[in-house]
Amino acid sequence: MGYTMNVSSSLEEAIRAIVREELDGRRFPMAARYALPPKAIAAAVRAELARRDLRASGLATVLGMSKPTVSGRLNGAYEFTHHELELVAEYIGIRLPDLLESALMGERFSQADPAADVIFEEDPVDDWAQPPRAGKRKTAW
Repeated sequence: MGYTMNVSSSLEEAIRAIVREELDGRRFPMAARYALPPKAIAAAVRAELARRDLRASGLATVLGMSKPTVSGRLNGAYEFTHHELELVAEYIGIRLPDLLESALMGERFSQADPAADVIFEEDPVDDWAQPPRAGKRKTAW
């Protein structure tokens, strides 16, 4: 009897852990769990929708939301929940980790320093300057 008690208690602990994880996923928004701002996730969703030529109205139907609500999610005004992101990934046809990776990549590129890509010339080129061997014109006086 002691053996079944240990199995059932370990099973109960496992179920509690799964339920706790699910509740944590609902309590803490997706962006907080993955350290991504809501705008980065929204930008990734918009980019993936555009890559596959899908419309936000179709996404609204899949999520069971109105178009203005989905628009708020896509603009980053409101965060997607974990369940909504799963539905979005399924609608787009990719896995949720791939969608989050897209958001991470977009966030990395948006934080890049654009001034680091600028190449500065040491001597500005004067468009009106004469070649170095140019001399005065000889006049026939």
